[in-house]
Order: sequence, then C-alpha cells, then structure tokens
Amino acid sequence: MSLRSVLRLIQVARPAPDDDCIGLGIFGYAGSNKAFVAECNNDLNIARFTEFVDFDKFAIESDIPPDIRALRFNIGDPIPIPYWVNGKLNFVRGDTRTSLDMPKEADDGVMSSVVGLLKDARAGRLKQRSAQWQSDYLRGANPDIFGRSPRDTRYWVARFSVVARELDWKDEQSSTLKNELQELSYIWLNRHLDNTSYTRLCIFLGVGGSPHIFGERRRRDIMYAFLVHVITTGRFSSVEKHVQDLEIRKMFPKGLMAAKVSHWSDLKLPKRDHQSIADSFVSYVRTAAEVDKWGTVERLAYLLYANRDMPRELQQPVLNYIENTAFDLQNRHPHGASYEIEHRRKQFNLTMRNNFDSVLSIYPNVDEVKSIIGILDGKQRMITMKYDSQEDVLIFERTFKNYLHDIFSRNRSD
Repeated sequence: MSLRSVLRLIQVARPAPDDDCIGLGIFGYAGSNKAFVAECNNDLNIARFTEFVDFDKFAIESDIPPDIRALRFNIGDPIPIPYWVNGKLNFVRGDTRTSLDMPKEADDGVMSSVVGLLKDARAGRLKQRSAQWQSDYLRGANPDIFGRSPRDTRYWVARFSVVARELDWKDEQSSTLKNELQELSYIWLNRHLDNTSYTRLCIFLGVGGSPHIFGERRRRDIMYAFLVHVITTGRFSSVEKHVQDLEIRKMFPKGLMAAKVSHWSDLKLPKRDHQSIADSFVSYVRTAAEVDKWGTVERLAYLLYANRDMPRELQQPVLNYIENTAFDLQNRHPHGASYEIEHRRKQFNLTMRNNFDSVLSIYPNVDEVKSIIGILDGKQRMITMKYDSQEDVLIFERTFKNYLHDIFSRNRSD
C-alpha cells in the first residue's frame, strides 16, 4: 500500500473561523510536507486521497486531540468528520450509527447537519442524491445526446461513449438514465449499423474498454453482424486494414466462420448465413484474378478462418485460377519462358525450378504468389508477410510446389 493511502490526520480546515460549522480533515505522512484531503463515497468511507493546496481559503487549526492524531487512516476506512460546537472542535466517524448527544446550548444547526448526514448515509439517501446529481449533470452537459435523434458521426458516438463511461452502471438509482442510453443505443444500431464505419462502431461499443451498455457477448454479435454486412455488400476494403486488430482477434479467435452468435430480440441485427459469406468470398476471388491483386483476399481469408485452412469448396476457385494460368503459360511458352524465368530468379534472389518458375513468371511480384498461398494454407497465412528469412522463403516455395504438383498430376491423369 502506498504512503498516500495510509495517512494521519494532522490539521483541520475550518470554513467559517468565527462560527460553528462542519470542517475538513487534512492528512499527511511522516517525512513529507505535502497535505491531502480525503474524498469519501456515499457510505462516508474514504475513497481516495487528493493533494490539498487551498490553505488560503480556510482557517487552519492544528490542535488535534491526541487520540485522533494517533490514528492511521486507510482507503476504505470511515472518514473522520470534524465539526465545531460552541467553538470546540469535535470529531465523529463516518460509520457512526447512533444519534449524537446534542447539548442544550449548542448550535443545533451544526449538530442537526452532522446527525442528518450520518442518517442519510446509513439510509442510502446520499447514494440516491449522488445518482440524481450525476444524472442531472450528464443530461445537462450533453444536450446533443439526450433529446435528439442519434447520428452516425464521430462526434456523436464519441460523446455517447463518454456519457456511458461516466455513468455508474452498478448504481440502481441511475436506472432512468441507463434506460434512456440503452434506448438510444438500440435506435443508433438499428439505423446506422449497416452504414457506419469500423472506427465509429468501436467507439460506440466501447471496444477495448469497459463494456458499458453492452456485455461481451452482445458486443461480439454486433461486431459479427457489421463485419458480415461489409463483406457481403462488397465493402470489405473499408475494414481490410483492421482484420488483425487485437479486439477482433479476441472476439473471433478462430475466425468469423467459427463464431457462434445469438439472437437478440431487442436488436434488429441482419441475418446472414455462411452461404452468403462463401458466395461473397468467391466474388472477391474473381475480382482478384482479374487484376492479379490477392492481398485483399488473403486478409479476408484471415478474418473468416484465422489460422485454419480454407475448406475445399472455397479453395477450388483459387486452385482453378492457378491451374488455368499455369497451363496458359505452358501453351504460350512451351520451353518455359526461360528468359522471363531467369529474370524473375535474379529479381527475387530465389532458387526456383520447373512449374513453380513457370507460374511465378506471370505475376507482377512474388508477394501476390505469397498471398495466394496464404489464402489456401492456414499456417502460411500466419507467417509474416515480409518473408525476410530464408526459412520463410523455403516454406513458401515448398507449399506452392505441392499445390502445383497436385494440379499438374490431376491434369495428366485426366
């Protein structure tokens, strides 16, 4: 435990020097000139110590009774409450449950305030007031959140996330504001989930932080619905750079195709089956084949299957492309296009032979070939895309040769 959490009461701050009143305890520890005040929770227990610097705004008294000065105060202890009656300093602990004796000649305003404070803490009224104050503050400070229709802007979702983060979700007294936030969240999702961006959705869901409105399962299912939608509507490029984000890996450790999602009656999440995802994948393969750009499909394969091999029915369109290009090259260059192959060998500093050379020679660069293997093979997909080491190169070459061997062997047997 740090020094700041185990302190002694060394002084008291008196707001009204000449009147009876309730004061403020000032704490410190040996060997330091710093002073601290204790912040308490709704049960009048110490929640934290913060540094005190406003000495010029109070009358400071150091005549602390010896029995009080000898005490140590930790976080979680009842807070000592100083008060003056007839000019005399008194203390009461924050956990006191019995009524205080009230001298006849005392200023019953101070005593009534102290007794009322203790009774309110014991009855939970301080907690109720605190929750109401917090709700009123959040509502007043965020007029663009409450009373207006949710908007799909970075500003709106950021402000919504701040309100959700500041609200005490464990406090039952905040139920009205909680219900309003939950209703706003459902309206936003049902209106904007299909068109929002990945970044705005993460801010809205509180991804990477405390769950706020949505529990872990619900956040995962909402993210699943969003990702499936962008895939099946041809907008995968908008999330392509995020597929390796830590939160996506946590939500879908085995990929989207292995995720088990739930049905939520209060959320109109789009229903997508695996067949629609598979059909979309084939469409992305066709596009990649037209332009010889396979990195996007490899990243899509990672999002769908993580480090698992693609199923055979989804591998087949890619294998067909490899087969068609390989035999097309053989037909156009019956001698193996030796000049082009030699040029590629020198360009990539790789030792490659036979049919592997033939297929490699038709690609703009070797990275596209690596991406094709990454699409088909789960282990290869997890290898760094840099391929800096010779071992990575050999794995890549060996894997692709195996695929080519299967293709050419099958063709000869046909």
